Amino acid sequence: MPNHIFVAAPLLTLTLALTGGHGDHHSHHDADASLTIDAVLALPQNRADAAERRVEEGRSGDGDLVFEVAVRSDRLPEEVFAKNPFTGDGRTILECAHGGFAYDHRAGRGEVYWALQGAGVLRVSADHTVVELLDGAAELAQFNLHNATFFEHGGAGRIAWPANDGARVFVTDVDGKLVTTIGRPTVEPYASGADYRPTDAAYLDGELWITDGYASKYVMSYDLDANAWTGVVFGGPADGPEPGKFGTNHGITIRDGLIWIAGRQYARIHSYRPTTEFVDMFAMPEGSKPCDFEFFVLHDELYGVAASLNVADGSEDSGASIYVVEMKTLRIVSTIKPKDELGLERFVHLHNVFATVDGNRVSLFCQAWNPGDFAVLSRVVPAADADSERAPRDAR
Repeated sequence: MPNHIFVAAPLLTLTLALTGGHGDHHSHHDADASLTIDAVLALPQNRADAAERRVEEGRSGDGDLVFEVAVRSDRLPEEVFAKNPFTGDGRTILECAHGGFAYDHRAGRGEVYWALQGAGVLRVSADHTVVELLDGAAELAQFNLHNATFFEHGGAGRIAWPANDGARVFVTDVDGKLVTTIGRPTVEPYASGADYRPTDAAYLDGELWITDGYASKYVMSYDLDANAWTGVVFGGPADGPEPGKFGTNHGITIRDGLIWIAGRQYARIHSYRPTTEFVDMFAMPEGSKPCDFEFFVLHDELYGVAASLNVADGSEDSGASIYVVEMKTLRIVSTIKPKDELGLERFVHLHNVFATVDGNRVSLFCQAWNPGDFAVLSRVVPAADADSERAPRDAR
């Protein structure tokens, strides 16, 4: 079977004042890689090299990052297979899935949370064997909760749920009980009536950063202690890949103090400082439309993982791919194909993928969109890794 190996464009170090320089996590990049703003705007997409991809039945991926299906949607509560009462188009609740995942990363926890319009919030047990519908979240069921993020604030676990169709962000506890509701921004351009449909949120130092990916294309922050917008706003609409502006700023993730934004429309992953200074931008496969960009660490190496809405330009696949990026080189080191190679027929479009790691085991929580579906993929642990897990602790 032909394989398309995508090589990411080099990470950019802009010499303009808007960059604000580099943090330690970019120390691997050569200063000679500095580019002008014109070079940024003209940066190439990932190129495809012909290569042979060997795929075993029921598995998909490359190198040591090969995955198989561990959990399918038949593990979900029966309520999600009923008709969605809020759409009126005859689709089931699961078929309307249009959200993302939150992971309780605290020691001794490990549950994953997800929401479905018409049902509410679901919790997946740490061992992935039980999926339950939370009673405390019934009041949120009328809304599409477009993504989710877990965070700790004031010593308590919280989950933020941006409702793109409700123009607000809900914050709940881990039992789904509503803690607070964040309404429309009171800062410009929203104070003057700009449309607002939030698509994602991320937490940093007491503030939620919220993307308005489906409306006016800005990113803004909200102070949870003050219960007020901070006044920090950046972004706005762009007609092409442009630092600091977006076609669709769909997903947001915070890692190592940087704000990472999946620019879906133009297949770019942006990074910014909390001061809103632009840091970097790199390309994903052309036409793939990455919906989100999350991170995981395996064997002390940092990886990014992107769920793509569409197949890449020129691909003959019938379903979109998951791309794993090695963050030192920004090369795509594994391409996972849920529909074409894992047999998940509804995974034509991917809306969110979130990775969790337990030792050598990596799990990818995946959500398809239009039609909606759910699955958990599990890394096929190579023999060398499996042997290291079995080794006596004093021999490691």
